[in-house]
Amino acid sequence: MAQILEPQSIQQAMNLCPFLTHLPQKELYARYDEGADVLYLQFQRPANIHISEIQDDGIIIEYDNADNIVGLTILEASTRGMI
Repeated sequence: MAQILEPQSIQQAMNLCPFLTHLPQKELYARYDEGADVLYLQFQRPANIHISEIQDDGIIIEYDNADNIVGLTILEASTRGMI
């Protein structure tokens, strides 16, 4: 079922444009798990994750078997910086 976005949510999405348009990856798939407070970002689909590396800051970097970054998992996503 489609959800209606409020004007504030649309503006927040628009604020992402400068960041997203400067990423070297031109495809982005995102999913947020509110219950777990985890944001999943994939830069290709399927991501074909070969190995994952967790950083001290709670970000998991996911690599394919050619060592390309194909995804990020961001823990405690709602506590990250505001745009």
